Amino acid sequence: DSRAEYVFARPLKYGEAVKAIEELNVVQANAKLNFSFRTSCHVHLNVLNCTENDLTNILYTYYLLENVLLRYCGEGRIGNRFCLRMSDAEDQMNNIVRHIVDGFAFSARLEGDRVRYAALNMAAIGKYGSIEFRSMRGTMDPKVLLPWLRIIGSLKTFGMDHKSPVEIQHKFE
Repeated sequence: DSRAEYVFARPLKYGEAVKAIEELNVVQANAKLNFSFRTSCHVHLNVLNCTENDLTNILYTYYLLENVLLRYCGEGRIGNRFCLRMSDAEDQMNNIVRHIVDGFAFSARLEGDRVRYAALNMAAIGKYGSIEFRSMRGTMDPKVLLPWLRIIGSLKTFGMDHKSPVEIQHKFE
């Protein structure tokens, strides 16, 4: 009974991540994997090239879709204490409001343990220059992981393509 964690050695673009996931599946082809409720696939989205408005739009879009996204990630992830939705951890709403008011000055100061177990970990902004998506269940299935990576990338593109959360809200009405 050994435990393992796989972490990319450096940030990867989508095409590189596809190859890395394929290689990992080859290396682990004969392994018997036992994923528990604690197991998850974390994805960091680089936000260093985002303006405060871009990041606000990405966060807003994510939270509009959070329940749908978590259903995609797996039934065992909803309400899971290692990837709490905003509806499971009310303090996350306070963090979003403070981000809107104070921008990066607030978000960069968030500390890990206070927000780390949110499905969308904003503490990674100050630590890595990313937002961390923690909600995907433990899997090595490219048919699950690759669409998840595309969804996350699309959240960023969508957020950066809009002027404000109000504009985004109108698209969802």
